[in-house]
Amino acid sequence: MSLVVSAADPTVALNRLLRGNHQQAVEAWVQIQPKLPGCTDALARAIRHADIEVMAFEYKRLEAFNRGIGALLNRIAAALADLDAIAGDPDFAPVQARAATHVHSLGAMKKTLLRTLQEINRLQAKATKAIQQSTRRSAEFDADWERLQDRLERARQAFKSLEDRMKKLRAGLAAARPLEPLRADDGFDEATKIVAAEPAASTVEPLRRELDRIGDAVAKGATSPAFAVQFRNERPAFERQLERIAAVSTYLRQTRHEIRMWKVDARRPRG
Repeated sequence: MSLVVSAADPTVALNRLLRGNHQQAVEAWVQIQPKLPGCTDALARAIRHADIEVMAFEYKRLEAFNRGIGALLNRIAAALADLDAIAGDPDFAPVQARAATHVHSLGAMKKTLLRTLQEINRLQAKATKAIQQSTRRSAEFDADWERLQDRLERARQAFKSLEDRMKKLRAGLAAARPLEPLRADDGFDEATKIVAAEPAASTVEPLRRELDRIGDAVAKGATSPAFAVQFRNERPAFERQLERIAAVSTYLRQTRHEIRMWKVDARRPRG
């Protein structure tokens, strides 16, 4: 049927017109309208809580919802165009008031949909920014973790070298007991140098702080799920290495004290 219809019965002609785009728009509205209130709540909540996984899921869900709204807006536009085509037509004068009611109803639908669409687009933009920031932060945490493991390995090697030196020194002194005073003095001096070379103050504590920082980020969900799994799997071994370094540090000091006692003993008069 032509959009502009001269009809003996304008009511019949209007009804026929309404059974087209208008009826399809109304049927689609009935389906989508109950979903509009609160449709963005889950995404807004995920953004507030910085929950990236939920954010990504809700973003995709609202994308599909957006397409449905877009299709309905197109249908409403077509229905409004149909009704606009008969506006002011003398043949339809008896039903102009009724047609205007439908135009008003369609306009209200359109306004509600556009307002919802605007809110969806606003939240999706915020979600996109948050997801991008999270992705960058996640990549940074990956790099930070690799650097931290490298630093731990360097610290482990340094303490292992000091431990080997102290063991060798102690073994040599123990084999030479009772020690001559000069040998005991030299041994204690060497033990003091070994302890002084320990990098604990400048290396180990920062390692612990950085480990805790990354652990807090994982606990708060600020990293990618894949990195969180990797970190949780690898952290126990990292902490064991830190405990091993602490044990070596204790050994170095205890052995230095032991050698000091040997030095004191070497200075005692022998009967």
